[in-house]
Order: sequence, then C-alpha cells, then structure tokens
Amino acid sequence: MVAVTFFDEADYLKKDEAFVALMNQGSLKFNQTASKWMKLKDYRCMKIGHDSPGKPELATKIYFVPNNEEPKKGINFKFCRYANTGVDSTISCKRLIYQVPNLISLIESRDTDMKRLKITFDEKHKLHCHKLTPQFCSELFHEYFYKATSTSCIYNLYQYKELNYIGETCDLKQTISRHQGEGKKFDIVRYTPLKNNEALRKYWERFFLLKYKEEHQGQLPKYNKVVPYEVNLEQQNLIQIDNRKAVSNE
Repeated sequence: MVAVTFFDEADYLKKDEAFVALMNQGSLKFNQTASKWMKLKDYRCMKIGHDSPGKPELATKIYFVPNNEEPKKGINFKFCRYANTGVDSTISCKRLIYQVPNLISLIESRDTDMKRLKITFDEKHKLHCHKLTPQFCSELFHEYFYKATSTSCIYNLYQYKELNYIGETCDLKQTISRHQGEGKKFDIVRYTPLKNNEALRKYWERFFLLKYKEEHQGQLPKYNKVVPYEVNLEQQNLIQIDNRKAVSNE
C-alpha cells in the first residue's frame, strides 16, 4: 500500500518561515526571516529570474538574485528599506509581476495569506526561489469552447459551479472535444497553461487531486477515477535559468 501524506493548510506558511509578500501596488516585500536568510542587508538590489526562456507566462519557478550591481530599470531593482520595518526589504516591480498570470491572479485576490509566497532554496542552481502554484486563471464558458486552442495545460471541468474533473493535457482543444464525446457534463473549463512536458502536468494533476481528496473526505471529483503516479520534477531536467530581457517598470 502506497503511503499518502495529506495536506495541512497550517503547514503552508508558518510564522517564522521565509516568504515574500505580493503587495497590491505591485511590489515584493521580503519578510524579516527571508531578509536574514538571504542576507539582504548586504545587498543594494535584486534581480528576478524564471525558468521558462522567452515565455515568462509559463514559468514554474521564480528566482531571487540579490546583488550589489548598479540598479537598472526593469532588470535590477533597488531595495526600498524603512527604519520602522526592521530588516524588511521591498522592491517595486509591477510590470514584471504582470508578465506572470499566476501572480496576477494572486495580486487580485483578497486572501492575504495566498499573497505570501514561500521562499525555498534550489540546491541545483544554488538560488533562492518560489515555486509557482497554478491558479486556473484562464477560463472558457460553454458557448466559447470552440475558441479553445491546442494548449498544454492543467485544467478543471465545472458543471453548475461544481468541480467535476481535474486533468492535464498537451492539447486542450482536442481534450474538450474528447470529454464531450464521452458524455461528461460541464459548462466551464478553467486552466493554467504549462510547458509541454507530461511530467510537469502530471505533477500538478496529482497535487490538486490529493488536495481535493483531503478537502472532501477522501473523495475524488465526479469524473476522476485515480490519482496519477508521483513525479519527481528535479529529476526531469525542467529547470533552466533565463537571461531576462529588460522590462519597463513604469
């Protein structure tokens, strides 16, 4: 029997954990734990990287690179520090944030806890980072299913606002047609585009199915039958560091 560890919301972000807060005005504010761990007081600026060369909208990780280089508009963001916040450090990078749909969805959320992005350390690249969680911020209603494209994504099917299926596909347009042909009833598709990599899609499909089971007394959505196998993304060679192009921050 496979051992299953269930999710606990209390484990998501403990008080003393390192995080960066996504502020409504388009800033990133590193808490004191993160500032101390990353030794931000020793640096003047911060560069932000991602793991999806040429397509930041498909990023799965955001990397934080503090440095003492000269500030550069849209690329190297100068820290703003205030005496009454201890060692909290803030950078203003609104245009950067709005390149990543999953961050846009969070910044518009009323849940302040969701806006606290947990910081971890990527041992492979020796960089601090945040792993982005799909927010299903793209949406298709029944009358617009014909507009679906051949997108690689993770998706949810809804019928009368009830979540009936969690899945992944390399071709959303074809998958919607297949589900309709199988007789599944749904009037809304919500999805997050992902890199065209089956291991990545399976990882998030499993993540959200386990989350659903925990929240629904062990039950799966109506049309889901099984939880897919576990995937170790670090072994799939998915992560690359992108040399970002300049982005205006006005």
